[in-house]
Amino acid sequence: MTVAFCQKAICIASKKCKNSSDVSLTKAQAGQPVSGSNFREDVNANGLINSVDIALVESEVGTALP
Repeated sequence: MTVAFCQKAICIASKKCKNSSDVSLTKAQAGQPVSGSNFREDVNANGLINSVDIALVESEVGTALP
């Protein structure tokens, strides 16, 4: 089985359109260890939830999945 990761498709709250809720969720988890319950906030999948992840989510606000 192959799992593909597409950064543009990331939506933290598991909905189609990225918005300020996604930014808030990511900010709330900044500095926390990545776990099974917050892995979506680790947008760049480097094992850390930090300002880079927040910036990536903020850059995608207003975009939507098909």
